[in-house]
Amino acid sequence: MVTDDFQNTLSRHSHSGPDGLVALEPTGPFMRLFLRAETGITFQDYPFQPFALVSSPALLEGFALPVEYRQLAGDGPLCWLATVETWQQWCRLRDYLRHHAPTSDWYALHDSRQQFLALNQAWLFKGLAFQNVKVLCLTSTADGDATKPADQLTVVVTNGQGFEARCSSQNGMSSLLLQLTGIIQEQDPDVLTGYNLTRTTLPLLTRSAAQHQIKLTWGRNSSLLQTPGQHSSGSFEVYGRSVIDLHALIQHHHRLIEPLGGLSLQRLAERFELIHASHASDRSNAAMLLYQTLAPAWHQLAQQLPCTFEAAVNRPAAAALKTLLLRSYLTDNQSLPAPPAAFESAQPEVGQLLIPGRVSPVVRYDLTLLKPAIMQAYQIAPATDRKQLLLTLLRSSFALVTAAADSSPPVSQLLIQRLLLPAFTELLARHSPFSDHAARAEVDRLSRVIIRDLHACLTGQGAKPAAQDSQGLYTTCSSPGAVTTVTAALQSYLTELLPGSNHCWRHQQYQALFSYKPGCYALLHPDGSISHQGSMLAARSMEPYLKEFLNDAVTLLLTDQARKIRSLYEQQVLRLRQRDYPVSRLARTEKLVEPLEQYVRSVQSGKRNRAAVYELALQAPDRWHQGDSIRYYVTGSSKQVAVHEQCRPIQDFDPIRPDINIPWYAERLYLLFRRLEPLLPAEPTLF
Repeated sequence: MVTDDFQNTLSRHSHSGPDGLVALEPTGPFMRLFLRAETGITFQDYPFQPFALVSSPALLEGFALPVEYRQLAGDGPLCWLATVETWQQWCRLRDYLRHHAPTSDWYALHDSRQQFLALNQAWLFKGLAFQNVKVLCLTSTADGDATKPADQLTVVVTNGQGFEARCSSQNGMSSLLLQLTGIIQEQDPDVLTGYNLTRTTLPLLTRSAAQHQIKLTWGRNSSLLQTPGQHSSGSFEVYGRSVIDLHALIQHHHRLIEPLGGLSLQRLAERFELIHASHASDRSNAAMLLYQTLAPAWHQLAQQLPCTFEAAVNRPAAAALKTLLLRSYLTDNQSLPAPPAAFESAQPEVGQLLIPGRVSPVVRYDLTLLKPAIMQAYQIAPATDRKQLLLTLLRSSFALVTAAADSSPPVSQLLIQRLLLPAFTELLARHSPFSDHAARAEVDRLSRVIIRDLHACLTGQGAKPAAQDSQGLYTTCSSPGAVTTVTAALQSYLTELLPGSNHCWRHQQYQALFSYKPGCYALLHPDGSISHQGSMLAARSMEPYLKEFLNDAVTLLLTDQARKIRSLYEQQVLRLRQRDYPVSRLARTEKLVEPLEQYVRSVQSGKRNRAAVYELALQAPDRWHQGDSIRYYVTGSSKQVAVHEQCRPIQDFDPIRPDINIPWYAERLYLLFRRLEPLLPAEPTLF
């Protein structure tokens, strides 16, 4: 996709705005823009007044702070732009409107950077190639875990352009933290990345820094690395830099392109053909190569839609598309349609399990772009978008897909298409001036009809649909040679029904599919690797020994060795009884989602049952806080126990006097085996 063509579709000012924008930060009554040029980083401060769109100044007659108004042209209900001086004042303005005005009489963006981009013709990375954005990749290996500082920790730092440094805790954690902070200040990156950066590495570093009283001054103004607050669901922030977790990019690829769940960092690099399977590669090199392969899609998305790099990765693209439409209306001083007074969130789509168990071989037909293709073919758009901007932009986007058609497009091209185009459909379901109940319902209805017809088309060609989710339809064919015929028939049907979408329908072949329950399945890839979709092995709270058994059992199922699963189960039971598992393999990890005080009130009022993780936290309230994760195991000698009464933190385990509840863990394993048992071949009998 060509950025300038995309921007010119809606804006005659696409070439305005500063070049080289890599970050923006609110600074009092200004927004500070960080710009990268050949000489390095500079910054410029732009005046910024937060705003809300209202139907009438009368809505704010009782508001105590001064408000400036600008009337917008047109007959849209939101015809006044109300601005205040500071973000603190805007928060009070928002709260006032929430309590005193109907939801259909006002609308506002709830992020200051997004508001600035809606009012100004500024684009991230304008005129800046991906390789010119400075990045540092942090890869950590540790003896400990995210719940406590590790005794031995190594952090490898690389920029993908020849620089590499190794920070080790051999000389003490203080030395490692100071060395790492010095590298970040010296290299001055625009982006910090790493695999599980925000889930493992940064929590580990911040805990160690707190323990050793080291200040992580990673910001461009020497400010501290900001950690998520106890009462916030936010993420880590570094002033003037973007924090991008490589795991999030991989999860997007897993969701939009091809299931890759459960693959290790090394295996992922092999799947993308970045390293050869026979060549060992260190984790830092694999992580950097994956970032350089995947991240260009989000770099391009931030160039095309008004959002920060972090927002492009961590928020739905529909939010940025909405900002682009708002910007177009406000640039022309046009009033906005009103958001609906009441709006129901779209129900999550649940996958269908059509053939339980194992099927082979399997073809996956990509349906990611089905709904936006329906919108284009049937000209479905928000009735409130009187300028018809959404349809104009959708047609332009599909035209760019056709212009960039390639039999083997790069990963970044596939990603940007599947990030951007579904945003048009998602926008109909998001609360905004461009929401539309009826349009959303019509797209969903047509999607169901077309998928039903696809099933009939496949069956008519001798294929059998096996499983389906919102992104793909899995089908087993009578023979490998039938795949070509079936695929041609399917693509012909979709292209005829949805003109202009002929380059949107991809398919992939796999050796086998194992369906566990709706939305949960495993795939055997042509190279022998196995990936997972859904919660089958993704639950972080599942004990490692259960994950190990389930992973091994699914591998046996996919490779047509299901008869060995009973033997596998018996071996695992024997290991439990012989206490062959370390306590770390039996421990459960759970997160304190709500404050302890709220948990206590909910239990006392009967709104919820007692939970082990909160009961442990209440035993040491100064040690554990909201957002922390606790690893614990179950004690006792009976499979029937109240876990919240028989749990202990893993740190309290005494290997000399082991008190692990073996019967309880054996029962957990048995229940998991029972769920798989109906899918296993029958035991041989004498008759």
